[in-house]
Amino acid sequence: MGTDLKIAVSETNLGGINQSHIKSILSCTTNLPQERVVIKSFPSLRGRQEFLNRTVDAYYPVVFTSELKNNGLFPLHIDEVLMIKLKDIPDKNISLGLVKGDHSQYLEKFKDYTLSFSVLNSKTLLRGLIEKRAEAIIVKRSEIPSDFSLENFDLKSLEYVESGIELNTSFYKKAAMGKIEVRKRYSECLEKVNFLLDHDRRDSIVNKIRKDIEHIQSIFTIERKNVSNIAKKEKMWKDGSRELDFIQKILKSEESIKLKEVLSGYNFVSEAFIFNHQGAILGETIKSSDFDQSDERKYSLVKSQKEFNENNITDLYFDASSGVFQIGIMIRLQDRKGDFSGGIYIGANINKILTHYKIN
Repeated sequence: MGTDLKIAVSETNLGGINQSHIKSILSCTTNLPQERVVIKSFPSLRGRQEFLNRTVDAYYPVVFTSELKNNGLFPLHIDEVLMIKLKDIPDKNISLGLVKGDHSQYLEKFKDYTLSFSVLNSKTLLRGLIEKRAEAIIVKRSEIPSDFSLENFDLKSLEYVESGIELNTSFYKKAAMGKIEVRKRYSECLEKVNFLLDHDRRDSIVNKIRKDIEHIQSIFTIERKNVSNIAKKEKMWKDGSRELDFIQKILKSEESIKLKEVLSGYNFVSEAFIFNHQGAILGETIKSSDFDQSDERKYSLVKSQKEFNENNITDLYFDASSGVFQIGIMIRLQDRKGDFSGGIYIGANINKILTHYKIN
């Protein structure tokens, strides 16, 4: 048991990540079996103290800072700091509520805001906003309960806060790996994980974006456009350094230009591409990993399913190229007769889409 990898977690602030995620990601990273990765829960910051006492090999969550960069694995959760304000309040002499010790650094930034009250927890803070004891509050998204409606408030995104796992030197010894190898494997393992999107949030996203999806579908009503030599072009796509002309032609295509224009009003879009009825890429905002999408779930789903519903939203996943946790939105395209003519895939930054549509 002396070689078990011991991870301390703060049970009060997992930020939507459960212990099984931490266990499976670290098992994948270190090549140790999951039963050798032992999670120990501690209230509040006691787990941090265990880490500093070196009785455990790692600690979660630690907020990303430049000092921790060399001894941490980031990100495992990206939280969003929001200002929630009563609607139609002018930006002058606003009364502000905070949790004691949290986010006071913003007071310097918002000089027209006056600290009205500070409380011990976010629950009391949110109640104070509802009761109008303050006209605005600053709070992390993870601290907003699922039954709190954001509909009647104005939202402003202030900052994204990355949390990760801090490591002791004993972590590297037990894993028998150096820092560079651990970080590389962690990034690879993190990209493989699907973090389940709970039913209520998935349902809220589908209902909120449905009208915009229908608008996008109407703009991209397209006739079938055949693409020849797809297998050959897929090989050229993978060998991109030698086939820049072909790739640039796709990135500057009529479909790419139109896609970028239509999606420019949606700040949550990390990536997007459009494919034809064969699964071949016609246009995109940034280069995708595959030219041929016909063997992907996104292709088979939009081909077989006419109605946009919960199945058109993927679980949460980390995209290393954009550095964000995102969901995939799969949109069916049809010709004028209503027959399948292709699809659009949108990678959406989870924090930004929730703020855009006021979903908590």
